[in-house]
Amino acid sequence: MADPARAANAVADVPETDVFGTLTMNLLTTNEAADFLHKPAGTLRYWRAVGIGPSYAKLGRLFCTRKPS
Repeated sequence: MADPARAANAVADVPETDVFGTLTMNLLTTNEAADFLHKPAGTLRYWRAVGIGPSYAKLGRLFCTRKPS
């Protein structure tokens, strides 16, 4: 059975912002990530194609990279 104290801590760690606000604050577009990494956007597209580079998520037609902390 799940530990109630652990479940309470998990709920407390969830930020109190809406989903869209959290996504737009924590994700970078391909061009923003390229600027941050000082690499051309084409390099990031190539890295995605060959399976290397930063992890990404596809939201519709938009590829997003998690913003580093």
